[in-house]
Formats: sequence, C-alpha cells, structure tokens
Amino acid sequence: MPSCEPRRLCLPRKVELDIPGTTSLLDAEAISTASACLDLSSFWRPMSDNIVLSEPRAVRAEPSVPATADALVAHYLDAARAPNTRRAYDFDLKDFGDWGGAVPASADDVARYLAERAAVLRPSTLRRRLAALASVHRDKSFPDPTKTTLVRRVLQGIERKHGTSVRQAEPLLIGDLARIIAVMSGSPRECRDKALLLTGFFGALRRSELVTLRVSQVEARPDSLALCIARSKVDQTGQGRVIVLRARADALCPVRAVTSWLSLGLAGSGALFPRMVSSSVSGSDHLSPESLSRMVKHYTARIGLDPNRYSGHSLRSGFVTSAALSGIDATLIARQTGHRSQQVLAGYVRSTACPEIDHS
Repeated sequence: MPSCEPRRLCLPRKVELDIPGTTSLLDAEAISTASACLDLSSFWRPMSDNIVLSEPRAVRAEPSVPATADALVAHYLDAARAPNTRRAYDFDLKDFGDWGGAVPASADDVARYLAERAAVLRPSTLRRRLAALASVHRDKSFPDPTKTTLVRRVLQGIERKHGTSVRQAEPLLIGDLARIIAVMSGSPRECRDKALLLTGFFGALRRSELVTLRVSQVEARPDSLALCIARSKVDQTGQGRVIVLRARADALCPVRAVTSWLSLGLAGSGALFPRMVSSSVSGSDHLSPESLSRMVKHYTARIGLDPNRYSGHSLRSGFVTSAALSGIDATLIARQTGHRSQQVLAGYVRSTACPEIDHS
C-alpha cells in the first residue's frame, strides 16, 4: 500500500540557501493555506483502394439522431472538447490533407506521412498529429490506423533518430522577479503588469488561468485574496478550486499589488488584467497567453536576462523551482499548483536553474 506520508522533492545536495527559516522569500504558510475548492469534409473519402490520396472525395454522413435534435446534439458535441484542442486538431488535419492524406487513412498512409514530415516536425508535434487523426477516425467510426504496429514503430524510429527532448522555458526565480519589480514604474500599465506577474507567480497559475481571471473571481479576505478558478486545462467540467494569495511584508506582496491595481478603477467589472493601450484600457477583453509571454520577455530583458529563454510559463515553473530550493514540502507546493502527480510536479523543478537536483 502506498505511503500516506508527505513526499519531498529531491533537492540539490550541495546548494546552500542564505534565507533560513521564516526569512525565506517564499511563505510556506501561505502555500499551506491554499485549498482545493475547417471544415473537415474535404478529408473524407470512401474506403476504396482505387481512390488515390491526392484526390479525396467527400462522404455524406447519414444523421444518427432525429433531425429536430441535430442542433442540440451538435451544441453539446462541440462543447465536449476545449476550443484550443479543436483548433489544434483542425490545424493538424489540415496539414495531413495538405500533404495529400484523406480520411479514412490506412496505416501505410499515416506511416508515410510521419516519415516525410519527420524532417521538418518535432516528434512531439507528430504525436499530436496522430492524436488528431485518431480522434477523427473514432468520431466517424473508422478503424484507427494510428494504433497499428506499423505506425507505432515508425514513430519510435523517428524518436530514436531525432530525439524527444522538449524545449522548456527557464523558470523565473523569485530573486529575478524581485529585480523586475524593483525597476517597474508606477504607471497604470506597469501597475497592472506588476499585479499580473505577482499573481501569476505566487498563485502558480497556468497561463490560461491567469489571463482569463475576472474581477468577480477575486475575493478580499483579511491579509489575503482568494482567487476562484472556475475552469482550467485539467478541469474542463468546471469543478473549480480556490487559490489563496497571502499578504507579504516586502515589495513582492501580491495582495497589495492587486489592490493597488483595482483602486485605479481601470479594470471595471470585467477582466482582472484587461488589454491596455498606453495607459488606457482597450475594451474589456483580457490579455492573451501570447501577450503574457511577450510581457515576461520584456521585463526579463529589462534586467539583463535573455528574453528568448523565458515565456508566460516561467512564472508557474519559477514558483515551483523557488519553493523547492527553499525546502518547502512537495505536498504543500502541489496544493498551490493543483498538481495531482508528484512526478509531474518534480518536472517543474528546472535542472537548468538547479543543476544538482536529482529528478530520479
């Protein structure tokens, strides 16, 4: 039976911290109090061996439900998959079609597609292409060619030949975050940016969670703020969870930063971090994940770091790495990040920032 005792992240054997006990830049108590609260028709083709890949023909699918229920069924079918996933799969299937593929595809078709695309696409991208092909075959009740031995072996060969390493953004460590905050001005735009960066870091939020926060999701509490995350990448059904940001006595206080931003009255009742042009809010739309990445790159460059090594994800990974280096228990870190897997959480502790960390 698995042990119920808290597990700890493996820490560097020789790293010495000069921030002992309660003087740590990270507040362990703050963490421990956080609680869980294309139209694809051009790709269909009849299953006939005499139809070449470059000339796919459309197949009309007969309705399987009464006509009066079609719109309602389609509405819920559309809601079954996240918009980002649908867009990604549409792009993947378009690439397969541009190559000359059609659905249903044979194992030979898919294997040739992988082999030819291996020169220009990463193995991780090819895996997503296969996921899209598998999904569309299942949706149309066609045999899934991606599960065949041929396709799996070809992908394994590509991974062995080209490698499977994934480029990861550097974590924005708490010391570097402090340097960024120190050079920020008091302008409305940088007041918003300061609140966003500190919320993203201490909330350990995913990019999509951070940029889509709304004012109505923020609850003021004594010496803290509660963020109600209604839906996330790993919570597509909207069970939700609550993340607590605790007040701090230093310049990195996320509570004071958010409160100061809201006191300007620019956020209104819409997006917590709206788009801005100069010092004025541009509509009620929230920032995009891409805008967040550009912001992180901008401020890392300002303090002399290489901006190409950082992205919007650097805030979340920076929190985890900084917390691990401060000796905070992995279970407490996971409460803030929402991780259910200790193995996945350990992967957030970047070895580039902590070269002696053992991830085994």
